Amino acid sequence: MRAVEEISADSLWSSTSDEVPDLDERKHFEDSFEAALERFERSGRAVDFWQEENLLSALGAAAMRSWALAAAFVKTALTKPTASRPAVNRGTRRTPLPLPVLRLRFEQIRGAI
Repeated sequence: MRAVEEISADSLWSSTSDEVPDLDERKHFEDSFEAALERFERSGRAVDFWQEENLLSALGAAAMRSWALAAAFVKTALTKPTASRPAVNRGTRRTPLPLPVLRLRFEQIRGAI
């Protein structure tokens, strides 16, 4: 019978030979998220719920160090809905988070990783 190897959280994030592409993907995500926040701030309007949902999903993916997925969520947040890909109304009654809160969460993720 094989011995079960214990895996710690630290060993999951240990440096590997793939570290350089990860840094490029991380930088791409950070730049994309920052640009998205700036774009929304310049527009002067509140973020729609579906956009907020994608930005929060991007932060969740970034927290798991899934940079490509995080960048894809940011791209989706910036893509206008079309007839073939409409914005999903989930029937939520809460107000989307203000941009300063999204920026704060982004800075917390950026600093933690």
